[in-house]
Amino acid sequence: MNFIIQKVEGEKPMKNLSVVLLSLICTQSFAMKKSSTVDFYGAEFRGFEQLGIKRLLRDDLSRRELSVWNIENIQVEAKSFDGQSQIKLVSGRGEIASFDVQGTPDNYDSQLSGYQTNSFRIPSYANRDGALKLVMIGDIKLSEIKVDLEASPSYDFRNVSKLQFADETNFKVSKVLGSSETIRVNGPVDGIKLIGDKEKVSVTGVTLHFSDGERIELTELDGRLKPGQSVAFRFAHELDRPLDKIVVSAVSSSLFGSRGRLKVQLGNK
Repeated sequence: MNFIIQKVEGEKPMKNLSVVLLSLICTQSFAMKKSSTVDFYGAEFRGFEQLGIKRLLRDDLSRRELSVWNIENIQVEAKSFDGQSQIKLVSGRGEIASFDVQGTPDNYDSQLSGYQTNSFRIPSYANRDGALKLVMIGDIKLSEIKVDLEASPSYDFRNVSKLQFADETNFKVSKVLGSSETIRVNGPVDGIKLIGDKEKVSVTGVTLHFSDGERIELTELDGRLKPGQSVAFRFAHELDRPLDKIVVSAVSSSLFGSRGRLKVQLGNK
């Protein structure tokens, strides 16, 4: 949280009732991301209908999880009968955004063709300001709705002082297109550490694949690593669950010279 205090020019000191402008800018970054997709299989909506976003998510998330995860983005794959329909995103404050749903009578009845994807970026206030809803106006068919979520763990995930780390893999990272390494997990894992080796590398993704099928991206670990520099993430509470695999992706930052390497260590208590 950053505080910016700006004094208004030309005003007298505070003791003489000066005017001070206090701008409070809250910039919150999140350490994890995941997505939830709801398939509609071409379900039809006619006239004026509404869909509550959090109600759609209840099959995947508990009430507690819904209070922790913020909605970052909503992707809607839809088509209309005549191109005259519309989908609006509204919150407790009113309409946030809208888009026209394209379509023609010829492809409206098709099972596969005619769908287009549009996205709604969710402002931060909307997660706190009443229920988010999609309002559909006209004759519309939905293929799917994908909701991107972001959150930070409820614990100090950067504190890995009590973990013992051991080398798991060390892989060469390609330039431009990058490289990915899949680590199969056998047994409990309490944390992960990434260490730059040789040339600079940029970590582009670390995804936890849980045994129940859920995937969570550890966006906190994204970024550039110099040789010998490391970042780590401790798994506890909501991340203390059986893992199937961990996928680590990176790209060599230097266009010239040799490719960088990335060392991956897993930690246990």
